[in-house]
Amino acid sequence: MVRGGPLDTFQPGKVYILVFLTTTCEGRVEIMPDLIQLQEKYRESGLEVIGVVYKSSASAAEGRVYVNAWLNQHCAKLNFRVAVDFTWQILGLWMHPTHCAVPTSFILDRGGKSPLSTR
Repeated sequence: MVRGGPLDTFQPGKVYILVFLTTTCEGRVEIMPDLIQLQEKYRESGLEVIGVVYKSSASAAEGRVYVNAWLNQHCAKLNFRVAVDFTWQILGLWMHPTHCAVPTSFILDRGGKSPLSTR
């Protein structure tokens, strides 16, 4: 994680918005204020926004440093968790089965299921 603590599992009763993006994709900065606003407005109702940023790097530490600096520059008021995936493993788990491209989002309902989920 670059921002916020680790998330070991999706908690029943919460709604999650997983946002997948890179630091170079179209719309990456433009969507952040909307996500910040959603998190602020619906946090007490059980919403959690989680950003997953893809950054090719030699190590996880290098990827975290780069993404953290990018967030500081573009999204200083961030109020949700952000993870960096430097191995693209999460990409394979979420994006490949749905044939979506970055940036994209998935919504997990209060039961931990996504309408697009194949699991």
